[in-house]
Amino acid sequence: MKSYILTITVTIVLSAFATYMSPKDWAKYIRLICGLVIITSLIMPIMSLLKTDFGLHLNDNMEVSEYENLYSELVLDDLEGRICDDIKTRVKSEFGYDIDVSVSLSVNDNNEIEKVEQIRIIRGHINDAIRQRLYEIYGAQVVE
Repeated sequence: MKSYILTITVTIVLSAFATYMSPKDWAKYIRLICGLVIITSLIMPIMSLLKTDFGLHLNDNMEVSEYENLYSELVLDDLEGRICDDIKTRVKSEFGYDIDVSVSLSVNDNNEIEKVEQIRIIRGHINDAIRQRLYEIYGAQVVE
């Protein structure tokens, strides 16, 4: 609490000094900046008391590696969705078929994506030409 009061006092004194020493043309800008600095010095200790991290809401019990794993899963889900969209668009444009697919990606121990492991057809039927084309592009087994 003592450091909090000291910080506010020093901030106010320095702001007054900066306002006093500034040219008259700059006075209103200096007062604005000093006011923002004072407001910030008032708010920051309160925010640290509340332990609010401005919307990030990190769980104190989670380790960094758990956040990395969570991030990797989000990236993996996003990539799977993009690959599915690409397959649907490609089959529609090249062969005229409407299909829905899901994909499985192969991930190594370092959470690096190695390859598309499997393409599963959820809705619609494909022929051997489509199956061969998807294998050429993605190198993955196509399952209906």
